[in-house]
Amino acid sequence: MHTLVKTACAIHSLALATAYGAPFVFKALKKATIKEIGDEKQRGRVLATTAVNFSKVNVPTHLIFAGTWLIERRAIKKLNVSQHTKRLVGLKDVTIAGALVVEMANLAVFKQLQRDYPDGVPIRQTETTPDAKLERYRSYYRIMGPLHMLMVGGSIVLGGAIAGSIIRHDRTALSKLLR
Repeated sequence: MHTLVKTACAIHSLALATAYGAPFVFKALKKATIKEIGDEKQRGRVLATTAVNFSKVNVPTHLIFAGTWLIERRAIKKLNVSQHTKRLVGLKDVTIAGALVVEMANLAVFKQLQRDYPDGVPIRQTETTPDAKLERYRSYYRIMGPLHMLMVGGSIVLGGAIAGSIIRHDRTALSKLLR
């Protein structure tokens, strides 16, 4: 059982790091695509394909960090931990669930975006023909992107805070968890 917990903790950390880093990679690819591909439609198709491929990694990553958190959480709950640690675990429950819900909502919105723009999303709008629907999608992602990063980043920070709280409260609890 302890090997399972240690493995789950390691996988959980890697999945959170992947979920946190993926948007930065996508932004870098988007900038490179805009710089290197002159044709608007081709840029849209390349970015749409990239987004589809990212979702094939991002969704399982979120399911993995949520599932491994349940294993890690169960092990922590078996320890004699302080009320402070219990509150941190509860807060991490919120950030993990929030990140998962936001990612699933983003996936649903992305699927709708694909239906509305099958040839890819135009990168730049012309001033004479603004696209209100596209602007609503952009507004959604301007809010949900940072919210997602806050949830995943918060989960990462809370993991360290929980470990520190366990160590401060009961040094033998940590040794029990890692045996």
